[in-house]
Amino acid sequence: MANVLNRITDLVRTELNDGTQSRWTDAELLAFMKQAVRRANALGQQKRLPFMRGEEDYTLAAGESSLTLPTDFLTPISLTRMDTHEQLTQADGERLDAIVSATDAAVYSVEDGSIEVMAAPVGDVPLRLRYYVNAVPDALTLSSPMPWGGKLDYALCEYVALRARKIDRYDTSVDIALMDDMEKKIVTMYADLGQTVFKARGWNGGRV
Repeated sequence: MANVLNRITDLVRTELNDGTQSRWTDAELLAFMKQAVRRANALGQQKRLPFMRGEEDYTLAAGESSLTLPTDFLTPISLTRMDTHEQLTQADGERLDAIVSATDAAVYSVEDGSIEVMAAPVGDVPLRLRYYVNAVPDALTLSSPMPWGGKLDYALCEYVALRARKIDRYDTSVDIALMDDMEKKIVTMYADLGQTVFKARGWNGGRV
């Protein structure tokens, strides 16, 4: 899989005719890449793009109520008991405070890098977390692999090249227009692939 520098060199600099790095530094183009990835992260969640999802299986031990979130966790889709195939209900804030009691492993919240389950089960419970993956744009370096298995490389790099061309006359409206163009391309390519709607309890009405 290509890394960020590979794509900047092969796609972005070729498009910009800047193979000698006479106009844009790698650091500048990396900053533009981070902008593109940050927006694509949000777009994947909004449009429920299938390839931006992940899953993690757990066993919640008897008497325990806390699980560690995956390192690439962005937002939850669902948390399901695999023994009963029932989704837990997500609650937070005032809704969580209002719960006086709950059936074993029936309600959960996401707090400070962990999943908190109400109430602690009396026996081991298998759980499956489905979630949107965070590409962690701020952590991207030139040696990082391109996010999402390379599926968005061309859309991301096209944004970076266009953004670089506009740098000398940058204004907010230009960046909004470029982001809008990138989003339309991504949605056109991927939004209709493999979407599934589940009627169940939980976050966002059970939709994934």
